[in-house]
Amino acid sequence: MGDREGKESQLAAMRSVTAQLSRKKKSKWLLDPRSSRLAIWDLVGGLLLVYTALVCPFEVAFTESGGDANARFWINRIIDVFFLVDMIIQLFIMYPLEQSIDVDPKSTALKKTGVLLNAPRTTVEMVSSHKSIALHYFSGWFIIDMVSILTCLVDIIPVVQAGQAAAAKAIHETK
Repeated sequence: MGDREGKESQLAAMRSVTAQLSRKKKSKWLLDPRSSRLAIWDLVGGLLLVYTALVCPFEVAFTESGGDANARFWINRIIDVFFLVDMIIQLFIMYPLEQSIDVDPKSTALKKTGVLLNAPRTTVEMVSSHKSIALHYFSGWFIIDMVSILTCLVDIIPVVQAGQAAAAKAIHETK
């Protein structure tokens, strides 16, 4: 019976630690990078990157760069919007932070219960501060993402100019 009570006390100690770790208040807007919805989003993003990598060189090499807004133009704009939304989502995805900790095995309640046999030297927790997440993104992939999105202006500007020229021509013809 003593062995069973010892296991129950170990489980109770582990539940206590888990409860203490989960008490940290997290925003409802934060996204866990391990979630299945985010995995699907990343899969769609990966497929769109493959499409872009295969189709873009073909478009540059073999199609005319005119001011027309055909179906291919609108497909590319939808992809641009996807990656723009992805940049915004990056501001809400938590990231893991590994921290070293000092554990005194003599004063640790878990050591006394037998749950903590080897004192951990590091712990990993998810950063849940919006400011920290934004700074992490801005100091990492943000510039690369922004430059890749801004290249869509190379496609949009000729279409806008062609539309303005057509509108000016229509106004001139009606006079």
